Formats: sequence, C-alpha cells, structure tokens
Amino acid sequence: MYKYNKKKGFSLAMIIIPWLTVPFMGKKSFLKFLPVASFINLFLSLFSLTANKKKWWVNKNPLSPGSVDFSYILGPYYVATLWIFKLTYGNFPK
Repeated sequence: MYKYNKKKGFSLAMIIIPWLTVPFMGKKSFLKFLPVASFINLFLSLFSLTANKKKWWVNKNPLSPGSVDFSYILGPYYVATLWIFKLTYGNFPK
C-alpha cells in the first residue's frame, strides 16, 4: 500500500510542481499564451486517447481513472508549452 501511495504522490507532484513556476511568467504572458497552450494540450489529450486505444503505451498508475493520464498533460506539458511560447515569441530561431 505504501508503494501505491508513493506513486500517486509522484503523479500529484507532477501536476503541482510545474504550476509553481507560472507566477514568474507574469499575468500578461500567461493570458497571452493560454489559448495556444490549451489547444496544444487538447490535441495531446486526443493523441493520448488514440495511443491508449491502440496500446502504443500504457500508464500503470494513472491519477484519475480513464485512458488519458492528466498528470502529465495538465502538469509539465501544459506549463512547458506556456514557457516555450513565452521564451521564443518573436524570435523564430530559438
């Protein structure tokens, strides 16, 4: 049971820890890139749903029941998308 709780705790940390960096981004940048990050993560969710149905990968310890693992999509992928767009906006070679 301890191992199960440890894995759930890790999945929960995967959601919470990346969001702690968002205040350093600034409200204006956050609101500016929120729509594109939402669209990209919607696309990623659909891709993950397809991948699970075709058994391309399997998540053995999902945080929520279902075939899409939101601990990755709502955590590091979402926040990383926001940061990448903020840091590379207006400078295509980056």
